[in-house]
Amino acid sequence: TPAAARAAAAAGGAETEAAGFLPAVAERNARAAAVGRGSRRLCDAERAAVEGLLGKYGEDVPRWARDMEINVWQHTEGRLTKMLAMYKEEMDQEEGGEKEGGEAGPGRGDESEQ
Repeated sequence: TPAAARAAAAAGGAETEAAGFLPAVAERNARAAAVGRGSRRLCDAERAAVEGLLGKYGEDVPRWARDMEINVWQHTEGRLTKMLAMYKEEMDQEEGGEKEGGEAGPGRGDESEQ
């Protein structure tokens, strides 16, 4: 019947469309893996919150989650733990960049000359 033929053609078209879509998805996933999945950086407000919470409580993340003055977004312990990990990673990258770039020196954050 014509309806069955249209349904079969539509199903075949969907498969063809999906097959054309898969390489694009694979390419996007490969690019994401190359840059590092989840390599989002903290925004300035998140960084300020993490720095404030670190200064007040150290790395006691459960206390971070209960502090509504600094943790105004009411992030969960899990989210705050991820933010702390991102913050540490960013700090490590910044320190590594200074050492490799040779920009550290008197008045530029080099504390080894005290």
